[in-house]
Amino acid sequence: MSEPTSENRDELSQGATNPPLTSPVIATADATQAAVVTPQAEQAAATQLMEQAKEHLANPASEALQGQLQQSHPAQIAEMLTGLPSEDRQKVVEALPSEAIPSVLAEMQTAVRNSLLANLDVGVLTETVCVLPEPYAAKLLESLPNNVADEIRETLDPKARERIDATLEWPKGTAGRLMHVDAVSVRAHVTIAAAQRYLRFRKTAPHNSDGLMVVDRANRYLGKVTYAALLTNPPEATIESILDPRAVAVQASLSEEETARLFEQRDLFSVAVVNADGALIGRIAVDDVVDVIRRLADQRMLNLSGMTREDDTFGPVLPSARKRAIWLGINLMTAFLASSVIGLFEHTLDKIVALAVLMPIVSSMGGITGSQTLALVIRGLSIGSITSLNARRLARKELAVGGLNGVLWALMVALVTMLWFGDFRLGLIIAAALVLNMTVAALAGWGLPLLLTKLGQDPAIAGSVLLTTVTDVVGFFAFLGLATVVLL
Repeated sequence: MSEPTSENRDELSQGATNPPLTSPVIATADATQAAVVTPQAEQAAATQLMEQAKEHLANPASEALQGQLQQSHPAQIAEMLTGLPSEDRQKVVEALPSEAIPSVLAEMQTAVRNSLLANLDVGVLTETVCVLPEPYAAKLLESLPNNVADEIRETLDPKARERIDATLEWPKGTAGRLMHVDAVSVRAHVTIAAAQRYLRFRKTAPHNSDGLMVVDRANRYLGKVTYAALLTNPPEATIESILDPRAVAVQASLSEEETARLFEQRDLFSVAVVNADGALIGRIAVDDVVDVIRRLADQRMLNLSGMTREDDTFGPVLPSARKRAIWLGINLMTAFLASSVIGLFEHTLDKIVALAVLMPIVSSMGGITGSQTLALVIRGLSIGSITSLNARRLARKELAVGGLNGVLWALMVALVTMLWFGDFRLGLIIAAALVLNMTVAALAGWGLPLLLTKLGQDPAIAGSVLLTTVTDVVGFFAFLGLATVVLL
């Protein structure tokens, strides 16, 4: 079968890009036997790699680390470096083969990678940018000082620079920043046989792709044909006959969070990226979206403590303390607010010491109730299951849950209180305070994330601090206020 001519190739694929840039493979395996990965084996390999790194730090002349690095996946090396103090990372990186550095940098967390960039040679950084896929290369360039980034860009091949610039032109956090520009496209009227010849001529397909993008003469996206369809249909059939018009595309301006949600909802493996005119400009693969999902999950978890994913676990003490101090200060102010409520009932506490013993129960139960609702609502907002159409229904449901649990646990706490202190009225007071606080906590856990989202704030950062304030203030005021009225 003859190879496609230059004219036929242009007819097959208008604007098809060069083969994808790939990262070097560090680990080697026996070609006759596939490696089987188990959690135990991965943990053992990680432990051994860390031990070899510590030995290297103690004795740089030792060659054990180099041998271990040759057998390790870039992700394992990146994880090992993340677990080292920042001052030791550079010493271990110097033991890495130069061809392995790009792959390892691509797997690192941003904060850890940034701690190493300043000490890497410009030549190594340039080589790294050249071999990384566009999304990773763009992130790396943005992490560098402007003068260094400009120097690297000037040394790049014009085509490589054009591909990276095509990614950098889109804002951070958008689908355009996730895309690879190596999408292979064909016209709808060509035959399957011609498309197959073109793939054989290319000798490679884009990494983690499951088909060919179909475009018209203006490069507007029409749909996709899968590799399975190319292999299982008659060679004389046209691409149009096996085109899947339901194969969606995303606008490059779409947020990466919405893009990840689309992959999850439709079980996508790859998706086309188009500009405002509907022209094909790239593609996003599932491995890039998995990174987004993991990053967003990590960020939400850290936000609950007022931290960010940029925080380096083993970073310097002073920057870490400075970042956390602001939220500790906010929490301290809210704690003073709760304490001031207690101060209003100082006379009551002097008369009835049992109230001081029971106060933490009221605030704690309210805090747990509110936290459960808060987590539920934040998750619903993040995955898009909570909207203005169903928010009120959720509020009624959470109020009912909070009230029902409030009554249940209030009865139990009241019984324990009566047996403990022998005071029937004290049992009724704490029961009433629990029901009120747990109901208000459920309402606050529902309303605070919605309000913060409407105000453009991240509910995961401020929600827990505000919720604690609400449950403490309401719980203390209800419990001590009722005790003042009933017992004094």
